[in-house]
Amino acid sequence: MFNDARPRGPVLATPLAPFLGVRQPNDEDIEPRPDGTVQFAILIPVYKHSILLIEAVESALQQVVDGRLAVVIVNDGCPHVETDQLCFLLAQAYENVVYLNKPNGGPSSARNFGIDYIVNVYPNLKAAFFLDADNRLSPHAIAHGWALLEKHPDVGWLFPAINTFEVEWNGDYSIPYSRLLHVVYENLSDTGSLIRAELLKHLRFNVDATSGFEDWDFWLDAVSRGYKGMCSDLFGLEYRNRAESRCKEVGRDRTSISKYLKDRYKKKFTPRKLLGYEHEESPRYCWFDTESMAINMFTDPAISPKSYVLKDFCRNFWAAQEEPDKFLTPDLMFWGSSHVIQQLLGVGLAHTLFWLIERQLKAHQFVAVTLARNTREISVSFRAIATGAGLSDRLILIAGRHDILRSCANSSDQGWLMSLASQEPGPSAMEITIAAPVDVSRQTQLLSSLVGAMALSVSHIHNSSYRTALNVRWAWRSRLFPAMREYPALLERHLNSGTLLPRVQEPARADVAFVVPFGSFGGSEKVGYACAQQLRRAGFRTHLFVIGGSGFKIIPEFNDAFDTVNLIGNEVPALWGGGSSGRGTEFGVASEPEMRTPLLVGLLASMDVVVNCQAAPLNAAIGELRAMGIMTISYIHLFDRSDLGREVGHPFLGLLFEHAYDLFLLCSHNLRHRLYALGLPREKMMTVENAPSFSLSADKLKSIRAKRKEATETLNVLYIGRMDTQKGLERIIDIVVHCNNAGLKANFRFIGANLVEGSVNTATRDSMQRANIVFEPPVFSADKLGNAFAKADVMILPSRWEGAPLVILEAQQAGCIPIATDVGAVSELISNGKNGVVIPNSDDHSVVLGFVGALAMLQRDRDERQKMALAAMDQLLTISWERSFEAFTALMNKRFPDKARPVSN
Repeated sequence: MFNDARPRGPVLATPLAPFLGVRQPNDEDIEPRPDGTVQFAILIPVYKHSILLIEAVESALQQVVDGRLAVVIVNDGCPHVETDQLCFLLAQAYENVVYLNKPNGGPSSARNFGIDYIVNVYPNLKAAFFLDADNRLSPHAIAHGWALLEKHPDVGWLFPAINTFEVEWNGDYSIPYSRLLHVVYENLSDTGSLIRAELLKHLRFNVDATSGFEDWDFWLDAVSRGYKGMCSDLFGLEYRNRAESRCKEVGRDRTSISKYLKDRYKKKFTPRKLLGYEHEESPRYCWFDTESMAINMFTDPAISPKSYVLKDFCRNFWAAQEEPDKFLTPDLMFWGSSHVIQQLLGVGLAHTLFWLIERQLKAHQFVAVTLARNTREISVSFRAIATGAGLSDRLILIAGRHDILRSCANSSDQGWLMSLASQEPGPSAMEITIAAPVDVSRQTQLLSSLVGAMALSVSHIHNSSYRTALNVRWAWRSRLFPAMREYPALLERHLNSGTLLPRVQEPARADVAFVVPFGSFGGSEKVGYACAQQLRRAGFRTHLFVIGGSGFKIIPEFNDAFDTVNLIGNEVPALWGGGSSGRGTEFGVASEPEMRTPLLVGLLASMDVVVNCQAAPLNAAIGELRAMGIMTISYIHLFDRSDLGREVGHPFLGLLFEHAYDLFLLCSHNLRHRLYALGLPREKMMTVENAPSFSLSADKLKSIRAKRKEATETLNVLYIGRMDTQKGLERIIDIVVHCNNAGLKANFRFIGANLVEGSVNTATRDSMQRANIVFEPPVFSADKLGNAFAKADVMILPSRWEGAPLVILEAQQAGCIPIATDVGAVSELISNGKNGVVIPNSDDHSVVLGFVGALAMLQRDRDERQKMALAAMDQLLTISWERSFEAFTALMNKRFPDKARPVSN
């Protein structure tokens, strides 16, 4: 190979200190000069492969390319003298061979040294190939690779299938390139790849990667910058394989390597980004549109799907049976009208429904969904199908698993499948009913029609001519990679999560989750809704997650608070308690099954921000979510009390899990001061003062103000709230009894209910009956609440403990004077004697006497009553949720400067 006489090529070295065993540069060495004629480069690092290097260089010099090619050898400080001598000789013999000499730094350092050279010296470089010194190339490899890169401008690098010699082995890398698989499963690209010069201007190997995974690291860096690869099984790389090698060492250390890379790239490959790869490359859902007959594949139902006609789908279906690593049939299949998806998207329920169906299909062969109209609540219920209790007559969709449908497609008789339309169904099935404010008349289909459409499509698959190709595998190389339909499961394993909510991030907006234990009318829930409403108006996309109970009570005042509503269904975690305790408060940890931590992580992994609105089991998952790069916030309202009167509850949970939270939102200065004294860092706390959960119109306020100036002799007293120990139910009874005994002219009205059925004991109920106390059902609408407060002169709240009660502000808004015990942040809401009355919280008897005295004073002194009522109304003129959340909204805009933008209601 040295028989032609050519001018010698350059021999270059770094200006580093000399070391033993490597020839140092001499006077004949030259500095690099730009060479605009070179369009392709083959970069060969060498260390202890001196003799084998000859074969590598010879194969590089034999390349047949349209343009000039340079071979750049980098001696990575090899201690073998012959390495330096051979490299020097090759550079002397061939004008297009360059020899670079450097101290030993490892493979990454050597490749980076070579990349720096070719990027700076060859300004017109098109592509470069990384060739190991013990491997070889076929003569047309570079030309073939470049032709493919030109044909696919969206591809950043081309990598070969692996064919080895010495120890022969052939691995099939020619699967459709998947960024998702590259990140979560295995390195798909050997270092020996043809890479565009454009990438080399931005990428370098990680010099800290010394365990043989620097190539995987390099390609992940490329993927994170928006590039992707492509395999050519005809490229022509000859890979030397030996019984023991560096690759074998890497395989032994695979677990630690995978963990290192996961941690290194977790901020770039977020769950949302990876779900986006899944949607594009290996979608988890397949939808048979019963109207258009199109077949759509997607992960996120809100993003355009891949569409197929039935013939093409049949081809993919049967091809996937033999080569599942190259052809995709999603694991979950649906039948219904695509208009159903659009309608569910319109009310923010599409993502949660697909998630619920996927969860149920883990235990059942089929899932059917019915839709019920309900303007007051969004809820979900489940019914297992059994003999004599078949599916409902009208459905919006039916779903099944791939393995079940594959078995059906292998048979010409679809009787078993058709039995789903009977009262004696053969398959196991679950029916989900979604109740929501939607029009159900246009989207439901007859059960027999929907099951018939499913059976007909399965028959088409069975009758496809492609089925005859079963048991014929066309690829001759060894299969290396999992089935494409398994990619979603691999992603969930990578994230240590349960089923992922199928939502892909939209870069223009940030996703903020509000997690509540119950979707009810409670104070903490309403505050969460108000927070979501303000963030959504500021441009954020907000999502409600109800992890306890079956639904979400619709509150008209917060109709514009959420983009989506997400329900956990019948897999509710333990809403309180756990196997551990701290500061008298029980809590659960991620390892406890009843906490359902993987399930919660899967639900919330696609969010940018998670706000915990006093949902106790979420604390067990919050560390995992924060580790994914999600901003975590805890919204705390009050200290609870144990049966023995000890303070317990969410403030202590916040302290116990403080490390996993970025921010704590607190409803009062009192709560902030107390938590600071208990050790919560000042920088992590923000006070957001409460406001009324509803507003009154200007006309309504004018009418109320006029009425307050006409005080009557009889005092109208209102209690509105729960019937429980916290709210002081026993105190309320005694207040009524004492007022009656004193002959006070007062008319009492009670509105509310007990949160837990049967929680009021018999003795208390008997006392209520003797005092003629009858509770009206709870009211929730703004009109009814406003009227209740407007009709009352006084609202009593003899609570034993509180946060910053919304009911006080709501009463003041309507000029209803609050009388409340001095607990929690009550004194922050009431200026005693000005816009309400604060009663010291001591023993029950003293509290009752204090309330009776205040009521007697207000009944007797009408002028004072009028003065307090108007002062209360005046104070509320300056209080609003918009003002309260102003600082928090500004903080969020600063945290997500490129994502916040105003949206219309």
